[in-house]
Amino acid sequence: AGELREDLKLNDWGYVLLMNDFAETVFAGYDRKLVNLYTWFLLSRSGYQVRVGYDQRSIYLLYAVKYHVFNTKYYTLDGDQYYVIDLGADKQSPSSIFTYSGSHKLQRKKLDLNIEEYPLLGNKETTKTKTLEFSYDGENYTIPVEIDMALIDYFAYYPLTELPVFFTASLSPSSKQSIYPKLVPILSDMTEEEAVNFLLVFVQTAFEYETDQDQFDREKYMLPEETLFYSSSDCDDRAILFANLVQDLLGLQVVGLRYSKHLATAVAFTDKVSGDLYFYKGKAFTVADPTYVNASIGMTMPQYQNETPEILGWK
Repeated sequence: AGELREDLKLNDWGYVLLMNDFAETVFAGYDRKLVNLYTWFLLSRSGYQVRVGYDQRSIYLLYAVKYHVFNTKYYTLDGDQYYVIDLGADKQSPSSIFTYSGSHKLQRKKLDLNIEEYPLLGNKETTKTKTLEFSYDGENYTIPVEIDMALIDYFAYYPLTELPVFFTASLSPSSKQSIYPKLVPILSDMTEEEAVNFLLVFVQTAFEYETDQDQFDREKYMLPEETLFYSSSDCDDRAILFANLVQDLLGLQVVGLRYSKHLATAVAFTDKVSGDLYFYKGKAFTVADPTYVNASIGMTMPQYQNETPEILGWK
């Protein structure tokens, strides 16, 4: 399992799915309870802090995670929060469960949901070609993108965890190889301010806006790859995609701006630019809102101009 994990470049979440799929293969046709118990055994022997919980209906797996997981039932056991995390579309939300005290001596690792690299799950046959269109400064642009559909399936039910995990995920190699060669020559002839405005208009206008509840019937932070794939996105998804593009293509530092009901971004420019700004760790970050359509850098949505956002930074 360890060698296969390395070959597929799986993070902890991918390893959980791999063990679950293996358990489903071993116990094909059997009750789901046996699958969960075997998955628990495999993950426990792999060193993860996983507990079994049960009620009259089912058996649940409870995972200790390095980060908070939202919209998910959790229980505090021996000082750690253990989350009942779905591995698919079936919602698991037991009102109360029975479990046990103590843990196996090998169980020392919490799930790390960071995505440092994308897993190798498919091949060219799993990719889908899509063209994104927008206009900037009176000129029309078409941006082709190759999307790995195996990754879209893989991340469909990724745990709703803390935003820095998504802000640092970047794009998959297949998407970069299709979209970056088109964007780099355009951006190379622009100033920093022009380049950020160009990327801002791209993210603002190349996608339709739709809330998570309307699109997925649940809250979901989309990875950059998913935002490129789905026809619609909300402020969280656009902020994540925009931040990744600016960091990758322009090498500028970006932070998130979390308002009461909105998420935007701010960029640290080399030279001073005009507009609304915030200071974070000694640097000035100018507002750049990828959801505020037709707004250029420095402009804050009117309804949030009198609100001080929480600044989200990451390494």
